[in-house]
Order: sequence, then C-alpha cells, then structure tokens
Amino acid sequence: MKGWYSGPPYCFRLARILEIIREAKAAKVLDAGCGDGRLVYEARRADIGMDGVDISERALRLAEAFTPEAAFRRASITSLPYEDGEYECVVCSEVLEHLGGDEVEGALGEMRRVLHAGGTIIVTVPSHRLKVTAKHEKHYGPDELAGVLGKYFEGVWIEGLGRRSLLSGAWYNMLSMAVLALYPLRRTLPKLAGWVADRHWNFYGRHLAPAGPREAGYLLAVGRRSS
Repeated sequence: MKGWYSGPPYCFRLARILEIIREAKAAKVLDAGCGDGRLVYEARRADIGMDGVDISERALRLAEAFTPEAAFRRASITSLPYEDGEYECVVCSEVLEHLGGDEVEGALGEMRRVLHAGGTIIVTVPSHRLKVTAKHEKHYGPDELAGVLGKYFEGVWIEGLGRRSLLSGAWYNMLSMAVLALYPLRRTLPKLAGWVADRHWNFYGRHLAPAGPREAGYLLAVGRRSS
C-alpha cells in the first residue's frame, strides 16, 4: 500500500478495514462513498469482491481506470441503487463527516437496507480531536459515533486509529519531511531513500497507529444488521 498518493496514516486505516472484512468472511462488499476507488483497488488485490458507489463523476472515472474489473455506480449514499440485502458488508470510510444530520441518518438507513441480515457495517470518521475543516460538517467523539450507528446496527464497537501525541507526532513529521526531501533522489540514492522510508513507516506503525478511541485522530466503528 505504499504507492498511490497516501502515507502511513491513511494506508494503516485501509489495512485495518481490509482485516475486518476478512474476519467477517464477507464475499460481496460495497464501498459507499468510494471516491477515487483506492479501497476498492486494494480490496480487489486482496481477493475481496468489492464494488463502489460515489456521487462524483470525476472520482468514478479514476476508480474505473484503476480497477476496471469492479462495478462502480454513480449515486448519493442517501439513495443507494442496490437491492435490499444485496451486500454482506458495507464500508463507509471518511464520508459521514461531509454530511449534515439528516443526510447522515438517510445514509445509514440506506446502508442498513442494502446489508443482508447478519451483514457487517464498517465506518471510519475523523475524531473530534481534529479540527473541523472547511469541507467537513462535523467530527465525532467515540460515544457520539456509537450512538448514531446504534440506531441502525447492533453490537457496535469503536476503536481508535492514529494516536495523537505531541512528541511522537513531531518526530513522525520530521521523518515525513525527510521522505519528501529524498523522494526526488530515490533513483540516485535508493538505499538512503528506502532506509528513511522504512523508518517512517515503522515508526508510525509502532508508536502512532495503535490508539485508544479517546486519544485517536480517527475512529473506526463496526456493527452488524440483525434483521
């Protein structure tokens, strides 16, 4: 996952999502709000049958170019173009923060509808520990996220993704700057660039990826549809 456009934080979140899908043994998965299809691409590489839906035509063109074997459709996640109970797992990664209250309720209702009984829902959102940006409506605390999802799904549990730490975060940012500085030299100094990149990934995985829900920058929620 070290390619594409993303660094360790995003890729660790994707890896955790794929791990949960495998644990659920879901054969047919939907990425609701798939964007440019990065998660679908990684899922298909891992032999997970994932399709995607998104409102952005431009994003879907990229998704289809990267993963032509997947089925992508253009629609709002508040009105999903799928049959009731069509999917065994639905993922909604970093989408709900873009929606207002009524839209969140509508989207969760639709995701519940397209899940079959016993199906798994996986949601990731920025934590309220992160500043709300211009394109976001809101960020969530762990109790709030569990409460919102609990209206539609059973057995909801929350975990943190990406610990917020002043000291470790400063060191990680220094490593990030070193990776960027060495990127243009990756062909002339491949060993040095590779060594720094490995330290960058390993440091994040050891010191920042594990996080409790109340200290994390992102939250991951998992639940199931009972009936």
